[in-house]
Parts: sequence; C-alpha cells; structure tokens
Amino acid sequence: MSVNMPIRVLLVEDEAGDAQLVKMDLQKAQGETFTVAWVESLGAMQHCLQSSTFDVLLLDLSLPDSDGLETIHKARQLVVDIPIIVLTGRCDTDFSLKALEAGAADYVMKGNFGYDGLARAIRYALFRAELEARNNLLVAALETAANGIMITDKSAAITWVNSAFTRLTGYSAEEAIGHKPTVLLNSGVQDESFYQVMWDNIMQGKHWRGELINKRKNGSFYHKELSIAPVKNTAGNITHFIGIKDDITECKRLEEQLQKLANTDPLTHLFNRRVFLEKLAQEIARLARFTTQSAALLMIDLDHFKRVNDT
Repeated sequence: MSVNMPIRVLLVEDEAGDAQLVKMDLQKAQGETFTVAWVESLGAMQHCLQSSTFDVLLLDLSLPDSDGLETIHKARQLVVDIPIIVLTGRCDTDFSLKALEAGAADYVMKGNFGYDGLARAIRYALFRAELEARNNLLVAALETAANGIMITDKSAAITWVNSAFTRLTGYSAEEAIGHKPTVLLNSGVQDESFYQVMWDNIMQGKHWRGELINKRKNGSFYHKELSIAPVKNTAGNITHFIGIKDDITECKRLEEQLQKLANTDPLTHLFNRRVFLEKLAQEIARLARFTTQSAALLMIDLDHFKRVNDT
C-alpha cells in the first residue's frame, strides 16, 4: 500500500444495513481515505478478487454460502496475503479467540465500532501484516545465507538457528535450541579462559571475532571463524546475541599444506634450507645472549644423494 493512497477495503456482508453502517463509519475516519467494495457472499467475493486488488478484508461470518469459523478458512484460501477482520455480532471471548486462531487478524463488534474504532482496527491489522511480511523476509534471508547463523538469549542458550548451522554442525534446530554452544559444540581444544575472554567482551556490548575449533554431532572437528554481536533493546540492555559461523576447515587445510611445502623438502619431508637458516640464526642469537654457552654444528654428507634427488 502506497503512502497517501486510499486503503482498499473489501466488505463481505449479507445485511445491507450493516454494510451501510460500515461505509458510513469509514467515511468519517480521520487521517485515511477508504474505498469500500461491498459483496454479499463468498462466491461474489471470489469474482470480485479476480478483477480488483484490496488491502484488507472485512468479513461477516454468517453468509448465504458459508457460516461460522469455516467462513474464515474459506476466505483465507482466497486471500492469502491480506489481513482479515471479522465483523461479529457475538460477544463471546472464546469464539473470538477461535476466530483469531483460524486466521483472522482482528475482530470488531457490529454496531459498536466506537469513535474511529473500525478504522483503527484496519490500521493495526495492516501494520501487523506489514511487520509480519518484513519478518518473514528477514527470516528467509537468514535461512538462505551460506554462513551458519545462531541466535542465543542473554544466558547464551540457543533460541534459533538457520539451515546452514544444521549443515555445518549436524544438529537440527530442535536438537540445538535450548543448549549452549560452548557445551553442544565444545571440542575441548579451547580452554575456559578462552571462552571467558569472549564472554567478557560481548557482555560489555562489544563485537567479538575469532577462530576456534568446534565438534560436530558425529564427533569430527572443524575450524570456524566466529563473529558474535550483542543485540540491545530500546533501553540499551543486552537481550540476545547473534553468532555468524564461517567454516574455514578447508582454508586451514590448504594453509597447513602450503606451510608444509614452504618448510619441507617434498622428497624427504625433512626441513628445507630456509628453515635450517632460520633455526641457525635463532641459535646464533641465543648464543649471543648467553656467552657462557656454546654450540656445535654437525653436517652429514650423503654421497651421490643429488643423483637420487634428481631422479
């Protein structure tokens, strides 16, 4: 719905007097303009939806072709995305709650709208629908993210994880929720002091980023880069933490492989000349600091080793 555009209302009501009251009430609304299309049955509503689009549905539950809660179910199949506000003549709290459970966004009593009551109910229903659509979009974005994402409460208990988290750790959302990552995924590689430093930082409202080794559900270890951000409420108090995991196991393996190639001879897997010179420089520096100590260098010459190395 665009700003300053009329709110398009579809009214399904088989009583002409009640329909006229709805129109009159919305005409007197302050701040918004409403355009109302009126039909008397679900069948007529279906035909109307084929030619026009609407922002909200006002629905009477006692219609010629449907009655009661079934009316909400049928209407919801026809209007998937727009909010439904039930117009009811029943002052029954239990029935009203059942109407909300059936898919209604709100309900108002016929003939008792009060000052701006119906318009206010429409505004709130549209606001909630927009907020829900936005939340669904954000959840969908988090679900499709390649990185594992988890949300914890202030005590670090997991409250939500995405699909990438499950693929990375092997734990489903049901298995992870309620557990602390430091227990569920603990590999034992990091000690308590490591996690204490992490916890001290995020409890101060700071972002934390680092590398650690975790354990999957099947017991295998993996390297990950973890970023944790605290979430605060309007009062500035921390309520949740968001953790983003990036599996860097393959990067670590390649890094170790490159390091090995740089430091060892590929034939013998012994340290190469570069490492030898580094170690020799370190030993010379040590002897320079401790003049009372001495060292010896032993060289072994293997006859014809170059021929073996070349072949």
